[in-house]
Amino acid sequence: MNARLKRAAATLKLCTAAAVAGISLVGCAEQSIRRQGPESAPIVRGPAITDNTTLLEPVYACYRDALMARGPNRAADASPLSISVGEVRDYTGKSSINEGAALTQGGTLMVMSALGRLSPAVRIHERFDPRVGELELIYADRRQLGDGRSYAVPGPGAGQSQRVPWMPYAGGTIMNSRYFIVGGITELNWNVQSAGADVRVNNAGPAARVFTASIAADLRIVDTRSLVVLRTVSLQKQVVGHEVELNVFRFFGSRLFDITAGTRNQEPIQLAVRATLEIGVLELMASVSGVSFQGCAEPAVRAGLLSGGYDLSADRAVPPAPRPPFVPQPLPLAGEVEAQPAAPTQQRATGPQRPGPRAQEAASQPRAHRPDAEMRPAIPAFLQGPSLLPPPGSLSMQPSGAASPPPAPSAAPDVFPDPQRRSDQAPAAPQVPRETSSDLPRAPAALDRIQGSAPAAPTPLGSADEPTTQPPRRIRTLG
Repeated sequence: MNARLKRAAATLKLCTAAAVAGISLVGCAEQSIRRQGPESAPIVRGPAITDNTTLLEPVYACYRDALMARGPNRAADASPLSISVGEVRDYTGKSSINEGAALTQGGTLMVMSALGRLSPAVRIHERFDPRVGELELIYADRRQLGDGRSYAVPGPGAGQSQRVPWMPYAGGTIMNSRYFIVGGITELNWNVQSAGADVRVNNAGPAARVFTASIAADLRIVDTRSLVVLRTVSLQKQVVGHEVELNVFRFFGSRLFDITAGTRNQEPIQLAVRATLEIGVLELMASVSGVSFQGCAEPAVRAGLLSGGYDLSADRAVPPAPRPPFVPQPLPLAGEVEAQPAAPTQQRATGPQRPGPRAQEAASQPRAHRPDAEMRPAIPAFLQGPSLLPPPGSLSMQPSGAASPPPAPSAAPDVFPDPQRRSDQAPAAPQVPRETSSDLPRAPAALDRIQGSAPAAPTPLGSADEPTTQPPRRIRTLG
C-alpha cells in the first residue's frame, strides 16, 4: 500500500513539474513583468508592437507593382486610381451581453488599410468621416479660418485691395473620386461542424474536440459619376479551432486528486474577416483597373489562404465599361436668347370661323379711344380662340331701323404721349344709350299658347308710360 502511494505521489509530482515547466517556458518566451514607475505595481508586458500584416502581404506587394507597370493607360496618364470607401459594417447582428458584438465593426477601416497597401498606384479619398473637413469649410465660408498670415483681397473700390487675417476660399479644393467600395459582413455561422472524443479509464484520460465556424462578406464597387455597380463579390471563409485536454479525477489512497491540463487553439475570427475583405478588394480593383492578380495569387494558394479552385481568369477581371454620364450644356445669357417666331394658330377641321351678324354690326359701331390701349400687352395667339359670349359693343345702340352714324376717324396712336398734353386734351367719354326691350330675347311662342294669352307689346325700358302693374292673364285648364 505504501509503495502504491509513493508511486502515485511521484507520478503526480512529475506531471505537475512538467506542466509548470511548459507554462513557464511559454511565458518566458512571450511576456515579462516590469514597472512603469518606482511606486507603481508591476505589469505584464507582452510581445513588442509590430505591423498588423496578414498572409496576403506579399500578394499586395506584387499586385501594386503590377498596377504601376501595366495599369490602364499608364503610359499616357500616370494619375493613380481614385477610390473612396463607404460603409462596410457588420450586418449579422450577432452579439452577446458579456462580450458585445461577435464580429468587428471596423470593416470600412480594414478596406481602407487594404487599399493603402496599393499606394501610390491607388489614391484614397476620404468619404467615410468628412466631418472635420466639412467643419473647416464652414469656418472658411464664415471668414473665421486663418493660418496666422494676412492675405490681400479686392477692396471696396475699383483697383483697390485690403489685407485680411482670414484665408480666402474660392472652392474647388476637394478632389473627386472615380469609384467607391461599399458592402458588409453578412454571415456568421457558429458550429458548422464539430467533433470530439473523450477517453476515461478510472476517471482519468485524454479528451479532444474540433469545431468549425464560417464568415462571409459581400462587397461591390460603384462608379461615382453614374452610380453604376461595376462588380460585386461574395466571399466566405471557414474558421477552425481545436481543444485537447488531459483530466485525472481519482483517489490515491485516502486522497482525491482532480487534475486537468490542456490547450485550446482557434483561428482569430477577426483576422479571418480582414483576410476575406482583402481578397475582395483585390478582385474589385482588378475589375476596374484591367490588371488581373492571377500571377500574384500563387503565394496565397500555396499557403492555403486562397482556394485552388478560385477563378482568377483574366476575362472576369474586366467588366463592361459604363456609358459616359450626360453632361448638361450651359444655358445662354439673357441677352443671347434669340426671338423665336410665334407658332401659327391651328384652325378647326370644319374650316375658318365666319363672323355672325352681331359681330358684323359690332365692327361697324364706333369705339371710344382709350389712352391706355397702346400700353396693354398683346394677347397670345393661343388665347385668341372663339368666345361663347357676345363681343363688347355687339348689342344695338340705336332703335330698330335707325341708320348707324358713320365711324369717326381714329387718330394715329401716340407712342410716346405727352403727360401735359394728355391731361389738357383728354377725349370725352362717349354717351352710351340704354338698351331697349326690343333687343332683349323673347319667350318662345309655345309658352304663349299654353298660357292662352297673346304676347304683350314690348314696352321700352325707362319710358314714362311704363305700367306699374300687369293685367291678370287667363290660364286655360285641360279637362
